[in-house]
Amino acid sequence: MREKCLEWKSKYPIVMSVILSAIWIFLLLGVGMLTVYIPVIKDSKSEYPSQFIVEIVGTILGIFTIWFLKYQSVYREKRYGVIKGLFTGMYLLVIGVISFLATFSTADRSHVNAVWQIVIFLLTMVLIGTCEEFMFRGVVSNLLFDKYGKSSVGVWFCVVLTGVIFGSMHIFNAISPEISFYGALIQSFAAGVLGMVLTAIYFRSRNIWLLVFLHAFIDVAGLFVSGVFGTTIGSVIDSYSAKNLISIIPFSIVLLVLLRKKKINEILENSAKIATKKEVSRLVILILVVVIGAVITFAAGFGEFVKEIQQTQSSVVTASENVIETENVIETENVIETAK
Repeated sequence: MREKCLEWKSKYPIVMSVILSAIWIFLLLGVGMLTVYIPVIKDSKSEYPSQFIVEIVGTILGIFTIWFLKYQSVYREKRYGVIKGLFTGMYLLVIGVISFLATFSTADRSHVNAVWQIVIFLLTMVLIGTCEEFMFRGVVSNLLFDKYGKSSVGVWFCVVLTGVIFGSMHIFNAISPEISFYGALIQSFAAGVLGMVLTAIYFRSRNIWLLVFLHAFIDVAGLFVSGVFGTTIGSVIDSYSAKNLISIIPFSIVLLVLLRKKKINEILENSAKIATKKEVSRLVILILVVVIGAVITFAAGFGEFVKEIQQTQSSVVTASENVIETENVIETENVIETAK
């Protein structure tokens, strides 16, 4: 069976990638459903102990898949060291910090989780990094790169398709009663573009451990409020709206910078082949599908997006009116005091 899979690995990498990703996500969903029957987890007010077990299983599956498909070299390969790798992923570090500050500043910090819950949260974030990076950068991106990563167009195809497969797995979050389908769909597009950036960084750095760190850092920053102050993951994802799709624009710019011609040559070790018309057509169709899907999704939530803007403007106007009214009262009181 292993030899047959290895044969498929080289002949049908897209099919293999989809099948492995489907097995991965359904196994994780199954484990997540079973964990509710564990007394300690069932009685826990935190959702992270359950997620912790799920990510352990996902990491083990990733390690097994890497071994099964003979990709063990991903643990050792390293084109970039730590400093150069972090500089390459600087945008993600900045986004992580901004995300942390934005959520922390508006969070209800009246309740703080127990120390053990915070520790479980942090360990879970690290395991999400190993779980997802081992599978999608360690396996899926390499499956695609081995067959299609021969030209600059091929590299772009591998990056975009890896992101699409990675993002599509997040749509299954809609199974949770706390998360709407639209919230999960928005997350899928956002995660998909993030997956493209992570794949581009991986192709350049060839350092899977760098990707694990960056992924964990982003998750800790984005879910810090949830892990420390007790809000649920579901409520965070369910709050996603059309405005979150705007993040696709800066991510796309970052992709263009990461995969500029000079760096593509570095990825291909200066042995790039000329892309065929078939390769170009394949990439164009894939990008069009992603763009059209994002536009339709944005249009579906445009009404709510406008309402959010109007509510924000209304809040600003109300705040301004209150300030003016307060100033007028103070001036009036000063005049009366002076008259006395």
